[in-house]
Amino acid sequence: MKVKLLRKRKKKKLDVDIKTRFILFCDYALISNDGKLSIIGEFDHLLSSSDRPVLNKAFLVASLIATPKKEFNLTIQFAEDKGAKEIFNRPINVTSGEDGKLNLMLGFENLAFNGFGLYKAVILDGKEKVAEAKLHVVKVKNQQPAQV
Repeated sequence: MKVKLLRKRKKKKLDVDIKTRFILFCDYALISNDGKLSIIGEFDHLLSSSDRPVLNKAFLVASLIATPKKEFNLTIQFAEDKGAKEIFNRPINVTSGEDGKLNLMLGFENLAFNGFGLYKAVILDGKEKVAEAKLHVVKVKNQQPAQV
């Protein structure tokens, strides 16, 4: 009986030098001087009774792991799910830490939406998608105060 030895396949090197730990929307966030990230009030829905929904104040926070001490030219895009109407597109240049950690935080004030539906925030490294967070903007009826 002959035994055939299998060669180990070489693993393909990933084209992207950066990976996502998490990305989310929250009410408040801060990064301390030593790089500690604090997040308060994570959400993925915006409920609005207005005809033109507005996100009064919020943050988009991403925690990434990357090649240590490497500079990245990233782009943060926020648009309707189908990409029809872009809310913003912002380039950002960052350098990862000695341990490869990279925390990103983008604050919003009075961010107006085009309508109701699904929106996506995407972080790109060139044309490669690094991270994506979804935000559902939902129409609700005006709430009536409870009567006793």
